Amino acid sequence: HEAAPLRRMVAMGFLPSSCASLTVLEYAKLRMAIQLNGFRFNLSAQEGDFGYDAGEVLFDKISRLNHSCAPNLEFNLTWDERDATVVNSVTASKLIAATEELNISYLPLRLNLSVKERREQLLKHWGFACACPKCLAEGGPLAPPAP
Repeated sequence: HEAAPLRRMVAMGFLPSSCASLTVLEYAKLRMAIQLNGFRFNLSAQEGDFGYDAGEVLFDKISRLNHSCAPNLEFNLTWDERDATVVNSVTASKLIAATEELNISYLPLRLNLSVKERREQLLKHWGFACACPKCLAEGGPLAPPAP
């Protein structure tokens, strides 16, 4: 059953009991919202370790930020021992005009991906073809969809 993980999380006290009554369709919508808007937090786990990329965190406001390959904000996920929670600290990475949209990069900037690689990753994992100013400058406008 697709909602079994949800029911386990309710039983373990990670989610309120009201979540147990979600239908399979509601649960699928919830999973999609988490997948598209969540931040993966691995603490000190490295790729290949047990539990790596197993958890995602949603933040009320930060999870609503749009993507840019040349973002004006940076984020840093840390673990707060005192409150036993994940903290997402957001800072400006450059001067931001009052009318400028705030954005983050959904992709790790340290990878220095080509425009083709960035667009492929964003389409594969977030379902959109990037047309941010950086992608337009490096790769031109997006090709129209095939008929």
